[in-house]
Amino acid sequence: MRPSHKLKGILLATLPEGFSFFTKNPQHKRVWIYRENKNKLIKVNFIQNRLFNNLGINRIHRSHRVELHSIISSIPNRLWFKCDSSIELCKKNNKNKIFQFKNRALRPEYCGQFLLSYQKLVPWVWRKSKDSLFMPALTSRINVECKTKEKTVAKRK
Repeated sequence: MRPSHKLKGILLATLPEGFSFFTKNPQHKRVWIYRENKNKLIKVNFIQNRLFNNLGINRIHRSHRVELHSIISSIPNRLWFKCDSSIELCKKNNKNKIFQFKNRALRPEYCGQFLLSYQKLVPWVWRKSKDSLFMPALTSRINVECKTKEKTVAKRK
């Protein structure tokens, strides 16, 4: 057996998924969440490897994604709206269509009013564009009611 085949066999045995475990399709639609605060939208930060998250070691922030998924999966299809303009305009267009959700998480992170957006990232080849770029999105406004004290991820920076 050639050394390269032997090494490949060892790597496949120890890392069967290869690097696909660590990478994500860049064209995959992502969820963005904005907290509504005095008619302003504040983008909630999910970056795990920040200092305030102990560089990703703190696992409490992983539960926030589970909580968010339970909220998103409860939103009926009829309350998701196409958005081809800025997030602020989408919010104004959906002002009377707010989904009410009772958050039953033990330690809720999402309480209050939010705007959710499903959209692809702007392709990197457009990064030098002088124009303001916006990718089409599906948006939904939600009001999350919690029984415990109000606390939200959006307050952290």
